[in-house]
Amino acid sequence: MFKQTLKQLITLSVCTLAVSFPAMAGIDINLDPEAERIYTAPTSKGEENADSIVPNGFGVDDAMDEWIAAYEFQPMFWGSTCGLIYAGNYYYRSAGCNRYTAPIDLPQGAYLVGYRIFYRDNSTSNVSSSIQKYKEDITGTNSPESLAFGSFTSSGAQAGSQNHWVFVGETIDWREGPGNTIAGDAADLYTMVIDWVGGDSEIQAKGVRLWWRLQVAPAPATATFTDVSTSHQFFQYIEALVDSGITSGCGGGAYCPDDPVTRGQMAVFLSRALGLHWPAY
Repeated sequence: MFKQTLKQLITLSVCTLAVSFPAMAGIDINLDPEAERIYTAPTSKGEENADSIVPNGFGVDDAMDEWIAAYEFQPMFWGSTCGLIYAGNYYYRSAGCNRYTAPIDLPQGAYLVGYRIFYRDNSTSNVSSSIQKYKEDITGTNSPESLAFGSFTSSGAQAGSQNHWVFVGETIDWREGPGNTIAGDAADLYTMVIDWVGGDSEIQAKGVRLWWRLQVAPAPATATFTDVSTSHQFFQYIEALVDSGITSGCGGGAYCPDDPVTRGQMAVFLSRALGLHWPAY
């Protein structure tokens, strides 16, 4: 496993220096949450064809997923009397309760491609879903700002199990938003929201599968090293290594981008990148 991981990281490092990465776009992924991952090639204009979809992969081309089961959703505004009710792998709301939420736990800087919601809607009422980013004001006033994106609403009664792909196209940023006076305090919260608009047991949800990618951080405005200017071909990627603590340059304020890498330097890069090695016992 370690050799395979090491090989993946070395391959990624070489490819990062050899190619430029395409812009992120939506992908249409159709799969059964209870089965193995199945990839369906996208057909909509502007969508890209992913080469691979793997969990915990390296690089910016792998789409990774997070499954949020319906039972993980909690009532947003009501107490324990509003728990979801189980109905054969699906869940429906308690009477009089509408909005349910579940936290989204993705790494800083991840690109959230979109999500697919699995549901049943045998009612003239609808079920809706969205992703909400709450920007909590931690300066003293209790008035969180909510930003919604990736919204979907079902339409009328639809017999049988349904699923719907929703493109999001947002970068996850846990940092405190502009306007707050206490710099550096994380104050953002991402949640998956499902709203039951009537219907009771006739509208049911099975869960939501999120699809996301890792991505390289945007290039900063100023350069860290004297020999890697902001116009350098690999400026963005070198700065990302610095910010990640993987490299500190070759000394004297320089990076030496054209120098060969020794086995010793490679050991430093890989150990810092992978966080090696903590013993199991």
